[in-house]
Amino acid sequence: MIRRNSRYGTTRWVDGCNLPAGFYVPPTLRIGLHRPVDDPAASRASYDHREILMLIRKLFSFEGAHIVRHASSHRCASSIHGHSYRVEIILEADALDHGQMVYDFGLLKAEVREIVDAFDHTLVFWDCDDPAYVTMCRSHSQRWIALPVSPSAEQLSRVFFVLIDAVMRAMPMRNGEADVIVQSVIVHETATGYAQCFRRDAYNPRMGRVSPALIGFSDAVRREATTGILDELAHAAACAPAC
Repeated sequence: MIRRNSRYGTTRWVDGCNLPAGFYVPPTLRIGLHRPVDDPAASRASYDHREILMLIRKLFSFEGAHIVRHASSHRCASSIHGHSYRVEIILEADALDHGQMVYDFGLLKAEVREIVDAFDHTLVFWDCDDPAYVTMCRSHSQRWIALPVSPSAEQLSRVFFVLIDAVMRAMPMRNGEADVIVQSVIVHETATGYAQCFRRDAYNPRMGRVSPALIGFSDAVRREATTGILDELAHAAACAPAC
């Protein structure tokens, strides 16, 4: 469904609107391709994200193991255990590309999929956990990921948001995509429980600092990657401060 955001008052049709020359847009669609022109704060960056924009979702999955230190549940806090995770990547935009899509789902099958797939069959740990446990994880599992926060569902949703946000910001937009951003990331830890991270959560220092430079991937994880995105992240991680 295409909505007109009337919050900003007067709008007008913008010639071209990221569409090919001569592209015919039916009148019923044009309302969704308007741009606010009278509001000085009308740039996309200043939009109030409480407004509902067009959303699309891509679902991924992976198998992983962790311990969640200091959890109320003794089992979660003291024993390595695993989950069949599902990760929902939700993108938003207030315009459509030449194919009248927010973002082609096929474009998410490279770097974005590789980010999620990197977590498959890994032991994920908090890099400020007990040093003996961290050493054990690194020594006895070829596939591991070190995080600057505890690997709860909430923190994993923040980690995925920050990683995928970095990928999307660097992604070239070649088909008229406009202002596509990550709206939220949902991590399902079980069939009945999930955590959803929005932009304000991902970069909230009160929840712990998360950045690509602070996330470490084992050599085995990086070797199995094919797009090169993990090597770039690993290079940034080499410059990160220790705990």
